[in-house]
Amino acid sequence: MLEMYQNLCFPICRQSGLMQNAFDILMFLANNPEYNTAKDISNIRRIKANIVSFSVDKLVKEGHAIQQTFYAHIYDGFKDSDLQTHFQYIEQIRKNMESKTTTER
Repeated sequence: MLEMYQNLCFPICRQSGLMQNAFDILMFLANNPEYNTAKDISNIRRIKANIVSFSVDKLVKEGHAIQQTFYAHIYDGFKDSDLQTHFQYIEQIRKNMESKTTTER
């Protein structure tokens, strides 16, 4: 069964650049949100804790790299002062939404 499962996962892992352990951990977290620590995953899935930690760290680093590339693209050509103003507007919008949400409950 395990071989069949891994064979089904192989194309997805290859396409996304994920190792099987990382894919398994992501799927475990998606299917079991109440078990969200490396210790939980290690105990339940019987994956060594150091492998869980390594896989999660690698996924986070890849995620951060993608986010940095995304932000570099969308903010390309903006002056620092323009970005500062933009983020001030976004923060004010967030505060406005938060205050309206809490007062309407």
